[in-house]
Amino acid sequence: MPTNLSREQPEENPARGFEDNAGRGSEEYAAEDGAHRLVRLFAAFGPAYMKWLSAEARVSGTTYARMRLLHVLSCGDARMMSSLGEELGVTPRSVTSLVDALEGDGLLSRRAHPTDRRATLVGLTEAGKAVVADQFESHTRRAARLFGSLEQEEQQELLRVMGHLLERLEHETAGDAGGAE
Repeated sequence: MPTNLSREQPEENPARGFEDNAGRGSEEYAAEDGAHRLVRLFAAFGPAYMKWLSAEARVSGTTYARMRLLHVLSCGDARMMSSLGEELGVTPRSVTSLVDALEGDGLLSRRAHPTDRRATLVGLTEAGKAVVADQFESHTRRAARLFGSLEQEEQQELLRVMGHLLERLEHETAGDAGGAE
């Protein structure tokens, strides 16, 4: 099992800073040391991955926020605008701006909710569905190249570890409708 979480040398690794404490003879300290390095590495990875996603969206001729909204709508039926804000973690004003822009591009349509006069439903148009399919295929190719830079064993280990962490997070947040404190 690979123990080096980065192909970079430790002095270049964003998770560095705890190496000086390694080898002091305490297994618990060494475990904490590894956990702290993982925290730092994930803290560096998250923004780097988001930057990569944003750059990818620009290559596709859109923004990450628009791409996210299109993706959310592609995963089901039309949604109320208010629920989109909650799902995307953005303000109602941001949802309105995104929907206005995508509607103007012919990718979304709005309609009145059938039972709630105060609510508006938003859904993909046929053009929107085609754009989502193209973006998904483009994203899949780029992500395959990114993850293809890992050896096959590393890919399998990453799948195993990320699956485990995802299960743990889902278990720990089950029933926590309000999110993190």
